[in-house]
Amino acid sequence: MNLLSVCRLPLQEHNPGPSDCRVTDLTLVGLSLGGQIGRGFVKLAELQTVTLAYNNFSGSIDTEVAQLLMLSTFNVSNNALSGAIPSFFTSGSSGSLTTLDLSNNLLSWAMPDAFFINCQNLVFLSLAHNILNGSIPSSLSSCVQLTHLNLAANQFSGDIPMGIGQLSKINSIDISQNFLSGLIPGEIGSLQNLTSLSLMGNKFTGSIPSGLFSCSSLVAIDFSKNSFTGTLPVQLQNLSSLTLINAGSNMLSGGIPTWLGSLSRLQVLDLSENQFSGFVPASLGQLYVLQELDLSGNLLSGSIPVELGACTQLRILDLSHNNLSGDIPSQLLAPNIQFLALSGNSLTGSIPSISSGNCTFLQFLDISGNRLEGPIPGQLVQCSNLVAVNLSANSLSLQIPWELGTLPFLVYLDLSRNFINGSIPPPLGNAAHLNVLDLHQNMLSGPIPSEIGNCSALLNL
Repeated sequence: MNLLSVCRLPLQEHNPGPSDCRVTDLTLVGLSLGGQIGRGFVKLAELQTVTLAYNNFSGSIDTEVAQLLMLSTFNVSNNALSGAIPSFFTSGSSGSLTTLDLSNNLLSWAMPDAFFINCQNLVFLSLAHNILNGSIPSSLSSCVQLTHLNLAANQFSGDIPMGIGQLSKINSIDISQNFLSGLIPGEIGSLQNLTSLSLMGNKFTGSIPSGLFSCSSLVAIDFSKNSFTGTLPVQLQNLSSLTLINAGSNMLSGGIPTWLGSLSRLQVLDLSENQFSGFVPASLGQLYVLQELDLSGNLLSGSIPVELGACTQLRILDLSHNNLSGDIPSQLLAPNIQFLALSGNSLTGSIPSISSGNCTFLQFLDISGNRLEGPIPGQLVQCSNLVAVNLSANSLSLQIPWELGTLPFLVYLDLSRNFINGSIPPPLGNAAHLNVLDLHQNMLSGPIPSEIGNCSALLNL
């Protein structure tokens, strides 16, 4: 939100005139400015930095920008720019350009294959969230100084260009949410400085190449929402710095490897919506800094390992829609858990009691579609931040605990398709934020309490 003008003054003392002041840095961020970018820039020939992000500029970028031969940073992200990307950004006349950020605009164009041929000095490139189409230019391999590449959320198609292994200084690659297809080139494994790779939301096929895991600096890898097949490569266990693995929504199969438990820095593990089978490895309990674990939508069987209770930092646990059986380990009801989904399995036994001090951060609880029996524990009231509770489609019995009406943030409560008896407790009318209360297909008796009328936000009863 500022304008910074740097003036170069001669050494002798005198009052500087207009010709003595040279603007080298123009930064106007978040000021709701409009119009066309570039018009009038010819008068600012010594500009090195242009940052006009988060405004309302529209139309195409004026060709006067081509005359800024000293320009090193051009950031016009988060505007409403349209049309093509001017070729002068990557021509020989703009060899000083190191940062180009045109993200979050309406640019629509198929870049020619030679577009990046003169971009040897480019370090940062973000064209994300536009409407760019066609193939990713193979000349991208000319950007040998590049450390950050973001082409996410466009309409690029075709293969990842050969020669990407020449970007030896690259730290981050995000080509997610496009229409890219084919196999992942093995030469990506030569990028030893790569720390983050996102291939999410494309049409890639084949197995995950084992050579990819030669990138020893990788911290985060996301290849979710593609059509990868096969198993998780064993070479993945060599990436000891990994904090995030997202392989959800593919067609991966086989067992979940026990060696995942050796990735001690892992914070997020998402293998959901695949065809993994076998047991949930007890070794995952060795991931002591794990915060999110999603294994939902697979073919997993057996019991839930109690060892998962050792993941004391776990905030999100989703094991729903598998073939899991046995009891729900009480160890899962840990102090830091916020989201617990075990629905659509064959779990038996009763809902475990909640110890004092546990589940105080729990907001979402879904254990529907199992074979649970016994009462609904009144200790749920200790989960004072609960927003949504779904216990439907089980064999729960006895009465609805009146304490549920004291949950101050409860919005959704589904106890349908059980064997609950007795009457509806009037204190449920104290749940001021309740939108949905579903009690159908139970053995309830008596009238609907008038206090339910106090639930002014109720939309579905």
